[in-house]
Amino acid sequence: MVAIFGRSGCGKTTLLNVIGGLDGFESGELTVDGKDIRQKTDEVRNRYIGYIFQNYNLQTGQTCFENVASALLLCGVTDEVEIERRVAAALKNVGMEKYALRTPDTLSGGQQQRVAIARAIVKNPRVILADEPTGNLDEANTVMIMDLLKQIAADHLVLLVTHEENLVDYYCDKVVELSDGKVVNERENHGANGYAARDKNDIYLGELNKTQNEADGVCVEYYGEPSDTPIKLQIVSYNGKQYLRVASPNVQILDETSELRLREGKYQETARVNSVSEGIDMSALPPVEGEKFGKLFRFGSALKSGYFDNFKKGKKGKKFFRVCMALFASAIVFMAATFGTAFGDLTAVKSAYSPNTFYVYTNGAATSEKLLAAVGQENSGIDYISLNGQEAPTGDSRFSFEPSYFESFDSDTMYWAEFFANAVYLDYSCIKGALLKGKTTGLKENEIVLTSALADSLLKTSALGYLKSYADLIGMRSTDLTIGGQNLSIAGVVQSEERAVYASPIALAVRALQGAKLYYGRAANYGFAVKQGEAVVTIRNKSDLATFEYPKLGDTVQIHGVDLKVTKFITYGKNYREWLSKNDITLLAANEYYRNITSAEYPELTVDSYEFSQKFNEITDLRWYEWVEYYYDLFDEYLTDKYFFECTFSSYLAVVKKNFASIVLEAASNEYTAYYRALQYQKEHGRFPTLTEIETEKVLDGYSTPYQDIQGLSELYLAEYQATGGTPMATASNFFYVSDEDYIAFSKQIGETHPVADSNHDYGQELPDGYIVDSLRGQYTLVHSVNPEKTKAFLEREFSDLQTDEAGKLVVYTPDYFHGLKMEEIRPEVIGNLVALAIITALMSACMYFIMRSSLLTRVKEVGIYRAIGVSKKNLLFKFTVESLVVVTLTVLIGYILASVFVAVGTGSAVGGVFYYPVWYALALLAFLYGVCLLCGTLPVWRLLKKTPSEILAKYDI
Repeated sequence: MVAIFGRSGCGKTTLLNVIGGLDGFESGELTVDGKDIRQKTDEVRNRYIGYIFQNYNLQTGQTCFENVASALLLCGVTDEVEIERRVAAALKNVGMEKYALRTPDTLSGGQQQRVAIARAIVKNPRVILADEPTGNLDEANTVMIMDLLKQIAADHLVLLVTHEENLVDYYCDKVVELSDGKVVNERENHGANGYAARDKNDIYLGELNKTQNEADGVCVEYYGEPSDTPIKLQIVSYNGKQYLRVASPNVQILDETSELRLREGKYQETARVNSVSEGIDMSALPPVEGEKFGKLFRFGSALKSGYFDNFKKGKKGKKFFRVCMALFASAIVFMAATFGTAFGDLTAVKSAYSPNTFYVYTNGAATSEKLLAAVGQENSGIDYISLNGQEAPTGDSRFSFEPSYFESFDSDTMYWAEFFANAVYLDYSCIKGALLKGKTTGLKENEIVLTSALADSLLKTSALGYLKSYADLIGMRSTDLTIGGQNLSIAGVVQSEERAVYASPIALAVRALQGAKLYYGRAANYGFAVKQGEAVVTIRNKSDLATFEYPKLGDTVQIHGVDLKVTKFITYGKNYREWLSKNDITLLAANEYYRNITSAEYPELTVDSYEFSQKFNEITDLRWYEWVEYYYDLFDEYLTDKYFFECTFSSYLAVVKKNFASIVLEAASNEYTAYYRALQYQKEHGRFPTLTEIETEKVLDGYSTPYQDIQGLSELYLAEYQATGGTPMATASNFFYVSDEDYIAFSKQIGETHPVADSNHDYGQELPDGYIVDSLRGQYTLVHSVNPEKTKAFLEREFSDLQTDEAGKLVVYTPDYFHGLKMEEIRPEVIGNLVALAIITALMSACMYFIMRSSLLTRVKEVGIYRAIGVSKKNLLFKFTVESLVVVTLTVLIGYILASVFVAVGTGSAVGGVFYYPVWYALALLAFLYGVCLLCGTLPVWRLLKKTPSEILAKYDI
C-alpha cells in the first residue's frame, strides 16, 4: 500500500486521477503493465485498475448487486452464472453479502464504501486506487475500510490518497509526499500492521449491570440500568412453537441483519494490531481473462434504464418534462399543417398539371404552320397540338364527371355529385401505356380513355362508396363536353403518370373550337354529308347573295387558313310564327291555354276569384306538359315541310321530341322529367293524368326518366322525321358546314377566315386582305411533348424572334396555374411560410434543447459515475440515444398522434382550407420530430462527455 500524502491542494487527487485515467495529461508517459493509458484509456482502466472514491460513486437507482456487477460487464463478462458467483464472493469479502438486493441509499456510509470496495475487487485488478476512501466515515468504519484495503494490498498495488497522517503510519508500506504539485519525499514505512479501534456498533455485555429472573421455564437476563417503566413481554407456547411479542414502545429487536452486535466481556484496547479476524479470500475472484471488453449498456438494458429514469413513479420533475415534450410535438404539428397550406398549393401545382404540356401564343398562320410541321419530328419531341379554346392559358383543363343522382340512407333527398381533376386532353394516337381496364380499340367518337394518374385522382376525390376501382369508372359520363347530343363516356383506363384524357379527334376539335364565335359547323351533325375541301353555306334568303361579302357558288374561301370550295347554298324559310299566320292558325299563349283548362274543370269558380287564381297556379305548375303537347301538335305540321327552324319561344323543347342535335340535351331538367313521365302515363292509359292524380295520388312518381330512355325516344323521333325527307338544323346567319376532316383541321391552326363566318363582323364593312377574325386573336396553341426538354429547346429556338405578345405575355408558356394561382405567386408565399415555420421550429427546438439539457443536469452525477467506473463515451451516447427514443415515443409520439388526428379530421371539415397534412407530409414531420428530439436529447450528453470523468464529477460537486 502506497500513500500519496500531503496537505489539501498539493495535487494528490489530480495525480491519482491521472494515474487512473480520469484526467488527461500533456506530457510524459504513464503505462500500466506495459500498456500506454493514453491509447486505450477505458480498456486499461477496466482491466487493470479498480477505483474507490471518497463519495462512493454508487448508482442509487441500482441494487448493490448491480453496482458491483457493472465492473464485470465492463470487462466483457456476460455469463450470468459467473457474474452472480463473483459478485457474491466480492460482497462476502467485505461483509455485505446480506445487502445484495438493497439500494445504496438505504445503507450507511461505511456500508456503501464496502460495496464500492467490492466493485473494485470483483474483477481482481492489478491496481486499486483509493481517493480519501475514509474521508466521510467515522473512526470505527475508517478502521474497517482500512483493514480491508490492507488485506487487499497483500496481493495488489493499492495507491491511497489521504491527508490523515495516522492512517499513513498505521497502514501504508510506502509514502510519497507531495507539495505544490511536486514529489518532495519518498520513504518506506516498516511495521504498518493496522490499527484497532472500538466499533461504536459493538455492545460489550461485561460492562453493563446484569440481573436475571427465572419463572415457569423462562429465564430473562437484563443488562444495564433499570427502565423507569417495566418492559412488557408476552411469551406464548402453542402447538410446539414459541412466540414472543414486545408490548412496550421504543424496544428494538436485534437479528442477524442488525448493525448493532452483542459481545461478551469487556472491550480490550490493542494498538497496531490488525483488527479483521477474517481475511479477504481472493481465490474465488481470479483476474478476468481475454482482451474483449464489454459494454455496460445494450439495447435491452438501455431501454429499461430509459423507462425507469423518466417514467417510474417518484421521479420528481419528470411529469412537467413529459408534458412539455408532448406539447412541443402538438405545437409543431399544428404549425406545420397551417404553414404548409402554401406548400400544399405548390405541390398541387406541380402534380395537378402535365409536365409534358406547353402553350404557345399564336397570333397568325406562321406560328401554326411551324407547329404543324413540327408534329412527329424527332428534333421537336412534339406528338400533338390543338388550339386551346380560350384567349389565355389557365393551365390544363378540368375534367369532371357526374355519377348521376344518388340517394343517401338517412334521407329521401336526391343528391347530385360531381368529381373533377385537372387533365390535358389528347388524341387517341397519344396512348402509350398498357390497358388496365376497359378498352382502347373500337372507340366511338364520344368515348374517352383516362390515364391511371387521372383515374386515381378522381377516385380519391370521390366520397361515394361504390366508386372504388377503375371498373367503377367505366361508363361514367363527363359533363365537360357533348358530342352528337351525347356526353363523353369513359371507356377505358391506361397506365400513365400523366393526368390526361384521350379523346377522338372530332371530340377534341369540338372542344377546341367551342369558344370561337364563328359561324361554321359539322355537316354530320345535321344529317348530310360534305366532302373534304368543300363547304355548304346557309343563307336566310337569296337576296343576301347580292352583298359583296358572300362568296359565289364554286368560289374558294378560307376558314382558319383551310381552302374550301362552296358547292351549295341552302336558304331557310319563314319562321314558325309567320307560318302560323300564313296558315290562319291561332296559337294560344300558355296563360290563356291554362286559363281555359281551369275554367273547364272548375266552372263553379269565377275567373276573378282568389280560388280560381290558386287553381290556375296549380295547373300551371303540374300540367305544364299539356301545353308542350299542344304546342308540338302545331309545331309538327310546320316541321314536316321545312328544312330549318328558328330557335324561338320554347322551340328548344323540340330536343325531347325531335332531337335537333345542335341544341344541347338537358336530360336533368325538371320540365323534361315531368313531360317524359306524362308521355309514359299517356301511352299506358290513353290520356294524360288529372290534377288530382298528380297532386294526391302521385301517379307520375311511378315512372323513371333514365337518360338512355330519353335519348332513345329522341333518336326515334329523329329517324321518323328524317324518313319524311326533313333535315333538322338549328340555324344561325351565314353558317358554313364542312366535313369532319376540315373541322378537325380548324382546331389545330390559326389562319385567314372569310368574314361572313365571323359573328362579330358588320356587313358592308370593307376588310383588308388576310383578315383574321377577332374571336381568334390572342389564341394559344396547346403543344404536347414526349420529351419536354427537347420541346422546350425547340420552341425557344424556333420562336426566339417572338419574345412576347402585345400584352407582354410570354410566347412559350408552361402551365403553372392552380385554382387561379400562378407558380410565381405561390412560390414567395411558400418561401415565406417555410422561413416562418423554420424560425418558429428553430426557436421551439432551442427551448426543447434547454428543457432536455436541464433534465440532464439532474443526472450529471450519474454520467460522472459511469465514466469514472469505466463506461466508454460511445456506450453512454448509445444509452442516452435509446433513452431519448423511449422518451420521444412515450411523449412526443403521443402528442403528435393526438394533434395529427385533430388536423386530419379538420382537413375534412369546414376548416379544411386551414391545414395541409397529407400522409407523406405527416410521416416526414414525424421523422423530423424524432430527429430533433434525438439531437436535443443526445447533444447535451455529447457536450458533457467531452469533459474528462473527473471534470464531470467536479461539475456535479459544484
